[in-house]
Amino acid sequence: MLFSGKISFGIVFPISILGFSSIITQLVVLREFQSVLDGNELVYGLFFAVWMTITAAGAKLGKYFESNKSNRFVFIFIQLSFAILPAFMVFFLRYLRFQLFDFGVSLNIIEILIYVIIILAPFCMVSGLLFTKYCVILSKQSNEIPKAYFYETIGSITGGLIFSILLIYLFNVFQSLSFLFIVNIISIIFFTLFLRYYGIVELNKIGIRKYIFIFLILSLIPTAFPFLTNIDKETKKYLFKGQRILETKDTPYGNIVVTETGRQINFFSDGMLLFSTGNPVVAEESVHYALSQIKSHNHILLISGGICGLTNEILKYNPSTIDYTEIDPELIHLGNKFTQFSSDKRVKIINEDSRQFIKKTKTIYNAAIIFLPEPSTAQLNRYYTYEFFVELKSKLNKQGIITTALPLTENYISKEASDLNSSLYNTLKLVFKNVIIIPGGKNFYICSDKQLSYKIGELIDSAAIDNIYVNKYYYDELSTKQRAENILKSISSKQKVNYDFHPIVYFQQIQYWLSYFKINHNILLGILIIPFIFVLIKMKPLGIGLFVSGFTSIAAELIIIFAFQFIFGNVYYMISLIIISFMLGLASGVRIFKRTNNLKKFIISQFFLCIYITLLPHALFLIRGISEYYVISVIIIILLTIIGAAFVGIQFSFATGNSNKQLLIRKKKNISTSVIASEAYSADLFGSAFGSLLITTVFLPTFGLINLGFFIGVANLFSVLLVIVTTRNK
Repeated sequence: MLFSGKISFGIVFPISILGFSSIITQLVVLREFQSVLDGNELVYGLFFAVWMTITAAGAKLGKYFESNKSNRFVFIFIQLSFAILPAFMVFFLRYLRFQLFDFGVSLNIIEILIYVIIILAPFCMVSGLLFTKYCVILSKQSNEIPKAYFYETIGSITGGLIFSILLIYLFNVFQSLSFLFIVNIISIIFFTLFLRYYGIVELNKIGIRKYIFIFLILSLIPTAFPFLTNIDKETKKYLFKGQRILETKDTPYGNIVVTETGRQINFFSDGMLLFSTGNPVVAEESVHYALSQIKSHNHILLISGGICGLTNEILKYNPSTIDYTEIDPELIHLGNKFTQFSSDKRVKIINEDSRQFIKKTKTIYNAAIIFLPEPSTAQLNRYYTYEFFVELKSKLNKQGIITTALPLTENYISKEASDLNSSLYNTLKLVFKNVIIIPGGKNFYICSDKQLSYKIGELIDSAAIDNIYVNKYYYDELSTKQRAENILKSISSKQKVNYDFHPIVYFQQIQYWLSYFKINHNILLGILIIPFIFVLIKMKPLGIGLFVSGFTSIAAELIIIFAFQFIFGNVYYMISLIIISFMLGLASGVRIFKRTNNLKKFIISQFFLCIYITLLPHALFLIRGISEYYVISVIIIILLTIIGAAFVGIQFSFATGNSNKQLLIRKKKNISTSVIASEAYSADLFGSAFGSLLITTVFLPTFGLINLGFFIGVANLFSVLLVIVTTRNK
C-alpha cells in the first residue's frame, strides 16, 4: 500500500511536500536569477550546479542529525526555516544585486558564482538535510530510502503541475511563495502530530495543541501581506533604478517588466531588454536596409519588435499584410496599453512560436525581418540555425529577402566576435546566394538570392520613403562599405555552421560575453570542475555509479528539452510536461522493482542506461522527420523521457535497498540509514550538478546532440566496468 495507515501519512505528507516545495522554489528562483542576471546557459548551468551541490552537501550533513530528543526542536526549527526561506531568497536576490555590486555594471562569472551561492546556500542546505532526516524517520523498522525518494519525487511532480497550470496564472511571485509557506506550515503540523510514533518527542510532555495554534498564526500573518500590498512591484524597484516601473507581469513565457525613462518606454522579458520606444534609428535600420532592396512589398513577415515602431516603418512601403509574430500575448496587451502601437488592419498579430508559424503558414512573403536579441541562449539560438533559415527561405518568393543582426563590431574585431560572426555568415551563405553585412547600430545581415546593394540612400530616395535617419543625407555609403569590408575580412570560412542539433553560435555568444571580462572559458570551467573531481576520488564504486547516473539523468532531460524546442518550438506546457514525465519515470523506477540491494541488477540497469543515452539523440533525430504528426511525436518523446528516468530510479533503488545479507553487513559495520541515504542522494545530486554545468555550456555546443549521447554512453560503460572490477571479489 502507498499509505499504510495514519502513521505513514504523517511522514509521507511532509516528504512529498519537501519535493513539492523544492521544485516550485527552484522554478521561481531560476526565473528570478534569469531576470536579475540576464541569464544565459552558463548562468543556468551555474545555478543548477550550485543548487544540487549544496543540496548534496546538506544531505551529507544530515547523517550527523540522528533522531533523538536532544535535537527535536532543532529539527522543527529547520522545517520552519525551509518554509520561510524561499520568500527571503527572492527578496535578497533583488535587494542585494546593487548593494553588493555596482549599479549598471554587468557581473563577471566569478561574481555571479558568489552571488548564486549566497542566495541559494541556506535553502539548499536545509533541503538536503531534511531529505536525509526523513529517510531516517521513515526507516525506523527497515531501510526505506527508495520509498522516501519515491514520495519526494511524487511531490515534485505535483508541484511542477500546480506551478505550471495554476500558480503562474493566478499569483505573482510573492503570492505564490505565500501559498507555498501555508502548505509547509500544514506539513509541519502533520509532522508534529505524528512525532511520538517516530520516537522524536513524547506528546504528553509537549503541548501539541499550543504548537498547532502557533503554527496556524504563523501561517496567517506573513501570507496576508503579498495579497494586501504589491510587494512584487516594490521589490522590483531595486533592480530598475532610475526607471519608473509601469507594470510587471508573470506569464508562462517569462516575467515582463515595462519601465519608463523620460519619454521612452522599455520592455524587458526576464531582465533582457527586448526593445524600447522612441529610438527611430534602430527601427529604421532594422527595416529599410532590407526592404529598400526589393520592389514588391505585398506580404511582410516580422518576427518580434513591432511594438517599438517597426510596423510603422514597414507600413511606409504600403504592404497588403504584415504578419507580426510575438509568442507572448501579454506583450502585445502591454504594448497597446503603453505605446502608440499601430492599429492598422493590415497588421496581423500572431501569438505563436515563430518557427511553428513558419512551418504551417501557406503565405509566400516578399521579406522577413527578424528583430530578436542576440543568440545568448539555446532558445534564441533556434532563430540563427541552418534549419530555421531553410524553413524561412521556403516561405519567400524568388526575389525574397531576410534581415537579422548581431551585436555591432567596431574597428577592432576580437577573436570571439570574429568566430560568432563567421559562424552566422557561413550558415547564411549555405542557404542564400548573396549575404552582405551593413554595420549600423548592429551588424545587419541582409540575405537573398537576388543581387544586393550597399546604396541604401539612393534606394530609399528612388522609393520616395520619408525617413529621419536612413536616407541619402544620413547614410554614408563609402564609410559603411569600408566598415563592412573590415568585418568580412575577419570572417573565417573554417568556422562551423550553426545547426539545430549542433548549436555552436550560442556557445560562441557565451565566449564573446566572457571576453568582456577577460576570462578564459576553458580555464574557468577547469576551476569549476576541480571540486567534482575531488568528490569523485572520495567516492566508492557504487557512489561513482550513482554519480554517473545523476550526470546521465540530467543529460537525458536536457537533450530531450533541447530537441523538443528545436523541433516544435518553445511550447511551454510541453516542456513542463517533459519535466513532469521525467519525475514520473524516476518514481516508477523506484517503485516498480523490489527494493533489494542487488549489485548484479544495478550493473545491468546501468548498462541499459548506457544503451539508452547513446540511442536517445538518434531517436529524437528520427522524430524530427515525423514532426508533422504532432500528437504521435509528443507521445513518443514522453515515453522516451519516462523510460530514461525509470532506469535512474531503478539504479537508486538497487543501490540503497535492502537484502538480508546487506542488513547484516550494515549492522556489523555500524552503518546507519542516515549514512546510506546521505551518500546515495548526494552522489546522485553531485552527478546532476556536474552534468548541468558542463552539458549546456560545453558538451552540447561542442559535440552536438548525437555525439553527446555517445560520449555519455561511454562514460556509463566505464562506470559499469569500474563497478564490476572493484566488486567482483566482494
